[in-house]
Amino acid sequence: MEMCSASRRYLGIALVVASGFALVGCAGIGVGSEPPNAGWSVHRIDDGEISESSGLVASRTHADVFWTHNDSGDAARLFAITPQGRKLAEFSVDGATHVDWEDIAIDEAGYLYLGDIGNNANERRDLAIYRIREPDPARRAGSVPVDRVIRYRYQDQTAFPEDGNSVFDAESMLWHDGWLYLYTKHRSDTKTRLYRVSDAASDDEEPLVALGEIELGGGTARLIGNVTGADISADGGWIALLTYRGILIFDRRGPLPLPAGPVARIALAFRKTGQVESIAWLGEALVFGNEAGKLFRIDEPLAARWFRFPPH
Repeated sequence: MEMCSASRRYLGIALVVASGFALVGCAGIGVGSEPPNAGWSVHRIDDGEISESSGLVASRTHADVFWTHNDSGDAARLFAITPQGRKLAEFSVDGATHVDWEDIAIDEAGYLYLGDIGNNANERRDLAIYRIREPDPARRAGSVPVDRVIRYRYQDQTAFPEDGNSVFDAESMLWHDGWLYLYTKHRSDTKTRLYRVSDAASDDEEPLVALGEIELGGGTARLIGNVTGADISADGGWIALLTYRGILIFDRRGPLPLPAGPVARIALAFRKTGQVESIAWLGEALVFGNEAGKLFRIDEPLAARWFRFPPH
């Protein structure tokens, strides 16, 4: 099927430097179906210690290895699992505090970034991202030290909590070209606000400057859901945003600066997928998980520009 226009439209992460832009959906997208020849599968994380997987990212070094962690209430630890959910290893993270870990990212140099970025009540003053060297899952167990702590605050937040403005919570993070990008989780509208911070930031608290707001579409916040996960493909070409109700895929290759809408939308059947919290690219496939430990895989998410999952 065609993409959103005859000429491919591009989204670059940094193209939102001009504030206030909005990403709009592809015009004319109607009822969709299962993409042609698209394989899909469902697995389950097999270890009860991974009680609520909240972040997911594929290793760039070790084949068929995902890194994940639990949501709030757990110790500072990291797990390696297979794409089918089998636990491979567990590591404690020395020097980190686990308040509300929400997502995990990976860079090209072999570092993992653990996002203690959850801020449901918009009142936290200890938001942080921990950088660690990716451990070898063949070790099975052990510890890994924190290499760097990136502490930050939202530059546009003026009160804790800020009455009537609940947009300073994030559950989604990705790394690209020396920057960490955070997508906020909105509960009252269909937008997400994009922020970024340098991966070289120090222990000093960094002010996050908003790059702009992305209009996700979908009518109401309840219908589109809230952004709970994000990932960028290993080649830097595709960004996937996960919400409770769907997945939006953006093409970020090509010249700046003009933004465009998603090139593909996947509507999730909430009664079957549940509360999804994490998403990661695995080659050209997408794997995403829910709080109950299920892992869903779509082998060809770009085979159609709009479809439902599961397809039946």
